[in-house]
Amino acid sequence: MPLDLPYRFPDEAQKIREEALEFRRLSSEERFARIFDLIASGQVLMAASPKREIAQRLREQDEAEWQRRMKELITRYDTESADITTNGQAHG
Repeated sequence: MPLDLPYRFPDEAQKIREEALEFRRLSSEERFARIFDLIASGQVLMAASPKREIAQRLREQDEAEWQRRMKELITRYDTESADITTNGQAHG
């Protein structure tokens, strides 16, 4: 049997829905400003972190991996595109 307490705690799901609705009502510029503020706040926290060097290395590794995958994707696309044009399929 649930306790009937005199205190009311906010429904987290409802709170999230309201915040999402508020965010959707913002203009594109306001949305970007809020996102950039959030990113800047994270950067300030990271700069003050005693583990910032470790975090920096992880970010650099993630960036290098992303660049490697992008190069692989571009190379694959370029190769497939070249195969199509050299096999006469793309000629008109």
